[in-house]
Amino acid sequence: MTWIPQLNTTGLARRGRRHIRASLVDWRFAGLPVGVVAGPFDVWPGTALDILNRMADLGPDYRVCVKPDTERRRWQILTPDASWMLPEGLCVPNDVEVSLARCFAHRPVGAVAVRVSDRFVFLRFDHGLGDAFVMMEILAAFTGNQPHPDGFGEPRPTVDTRHPVPEAIVRSIVGNPGQHMRVVRNGLQALRSRQAIRSGEQSNNPAGIDSAQEKVASEATPSSLDPGAVQSVVVRSAGDFLEDLKELRGQIGRDRITIAALLAHRITDAFAVEIPRLADTVGVVVDLRRCLPPGRGTLSNVNAVAAVPFTADPATFGTAYTAAVNAPTLPARLGMALARARLHARLGKVATTAATVGPVGLSISDLTRHPTAAKLAWTSQPGDGGHTFGIALPPGGPNSIAVAVTQVGAEMNLTATFYSNCVESDAVRRALQSALTITTQRTGRT
Repeated sequence: MTWIPQLNTTGLARRGRRHIRASLVDWRFAGLPVGVVAGPFDVWPGTALDILNRMADLGPDYRVCVKPDTERRRWQILTPDASWMLPEGLCVPNDVEVSLARCFAHRPVGAVAVRVSDRFVFLRFDHGLGDAFVMMEILAAFTGNQPHPDGFGEPRPTVDTRHPVPEAIVRSIVGNPGQHMRVVRNGLQALRSRQAIRSGEQSNNPAGIDSAQEKVASEATPSSLDPGAVQSVVVRSAGDFLEDLKELRGQIGRDRITIAALLAHRITDAFAVEIPRLADTVGVVVDLRRCLPPGRGTLSNVNAVAAVPFTADPATFGTAYTAAVNAPTLPARLGMALARARLHARLGKVATTAATVGPVGLSISDLTRHPTAAKLAWTSQPGDGGHTFGIALPPGGPNSIAVAVTQVGAEMNLTATFYSNCVESDAVRRALQSALTITTQRTGRT
């Protein structure tokens, strides 16, 4: 059966519109690349460009047609064309790390660049479009045995707000007014007069904002990122790793640590062994959609970073992890950090360089239980190579490591992205391999 493309009348959603006003959090992420190599999938023989056009026809709330701008919040609406395809020679299905590096460094005309080759999907998109939700939706659009009429896989994502952070802040304050008093007080202190900022007065953390949160809001900018110098290392677990992890959790105490916290502890502990100058706090990316009013949804960025102090004892770390990722003040802290970054940008105080000395920062994005991952049509016969799901996330700077955690069936994939001239790649690989190997109790940082 041959599928014949039909006119998608939902293109009216963007007809006559040429620009949108981006949210502050999307603007702060604009220009930061994300590279993805995933497969093998069950894929249908449609054209990638047609799929992108169908997704773009739904309008800017569905993000694909939007072109992020690092200088201003008035963003163009574009129509996908052949320039949105990744070059064929760039994609190497049997070398995920090389492909990730090439995707990450590629500079597309639009905000999305994609190629489907040998049942693998290669993707590069601008982080200003959105977070893991938009990434999963774009990947899902290219998988499956039949076409999706409007590009997106079913069910179509809910997108009824383009500025989710203010909604999350209001709802969290209403639900927990007392806990926000200190955040507001310190935030007002941080948003000082223009004269004080112009005078060059500096503070490492005047608002009491988590250091990892501050990094997401202000330091991880395109001006401090050199995509060509960034490397990714991908390690896949054995098929029985998840069962071993559950058994280890039972030994520690199921009520004392979650699977996500235990995995984060193993990753951080392994890096602490291999990189002695690792920071004492690990940043954990948290999706804030849970803070939106019921039924509300978005593909825009709506995540924060919770700072979790690392301790060698898994149970102690687990308690701190749960408290940090569930803190009701996360949306407000994000808002304060964004406001401070915006004020500094207006006054020309945007960092153009990033530190290359001092502690190495570690951030973890755990996508193993992502709700949209169920849309991905992985092939049931991947062959000897297994399934690959590598995600190159932008590190906060030269002295930072960004780890993405993904899961396909019983297999875990860890992708660490970093500057190879500041962090030794062999040490990163050993850390990831150690985190995914459960033998006896290891000793990490005390």
